[in-house]
Amino acid sequence: MNFKLKIEMGNDAMQEVGHVEDALTELVESGKLRREVTGLGKMKVGSTGKIRDANGNTVGEWKVTR
Repeated sequence: MNFKLKIEMGNDAMQEVGHVEDALTELVESGKLRREVTGLGKMKVGSTGKIRDANGNTVGEWKVTR
């Protein structure tokens, strides 16, 4: 099983390391990642979600694959 994360850099709100940290922190703190991938505490193949910048624009995605 793999956890894949892709973030595209370059827009105004995704230029610096801090921007990436903010986007990942928001994903984790919002609980979206936990709700999508847990089933009795286990990762589920096929789970997926979007990564957004501070302006709400989609800048990437994450997914669980085989």
